[in-house]
Amino acid sequence: MADKTPQRSADQIAGDIAAERRELGKAFDTLRGDMSETAAAENPTMANARKAVLLVPTVVVAVAATAGGLVAGLRSQSEKAGSRGPGGKGTSG
Repeated sequence: MADKTPQRSADQIAGDIAAERRELGKAFDTLRGDMSETAAAENPTMANARKAVLLVPTVVVAVAATAGGLVAGLRSQSEKAGSRGPGGKGTSG
């Protein structure tokens, strides 16, 4: 039977694995970046579509907030006008 004792310590092996993971992560990041640039260069419409998809929810929230504020303001003004009574005078005394 052959001796299967490692030639390196466990710490050395763990260090090598961690270094390989870092290098692999960098390689994947580079690949993702290259693929994104290539896709955008080949098809600018897709790049614009991605930007629009990111922008649309922000615009929808802004429009909804603005509309909600306007409706609340108009409702408040309407309630104030209605509480004055006939001739624009208050209903009390």
